[in-house]
Amino acid sequence: MKVKARILDFFILLIFAAAVIFPAIKIFGGKSTKKNLIVQTRTEKYAYALDKELHLEFEGLIGKSRIAVSDGNAWFEDSPCDNKICVESGKINGPNQWAACLPNGIIIYIEGETEKEEVDAIAN
Repeated sequence: MKVKARILDFFILLIFAAAVIFPAIKIFGGKSTKKNLIVQTRTEKYAYALDKELHLEFEGLIGKSRIAVSDGNAWFEDSPCDNKICVESGKINGPNQWAACLPNGIIIYIEGETEKEEVDAIAN
């Protein structure tokens, strides 16, 4: 009788472990490829996939801003602002990264899931 109880205990433990491990892998594991470029103007919000090559134009407060998307990166190609900080800010490609042309009222950012062990900041 004890032998059967031990075998049954093993199967119950195995089922319990599977019930815990598989959802944990689904929730916490692996890389995600679901990243989108979000373009926010004063009045509208647009979403674009980062896996396509795009050249976009948006009318802002002082003129048109040009935004490019290529190879999973997005950046301001040109904007009518005086100092061009938005153009100089370079490419963004990871979740929660952003760039903005504040004089023109246009913000771009990447929306999506981060990789499992991606470090946002380190403090000592």
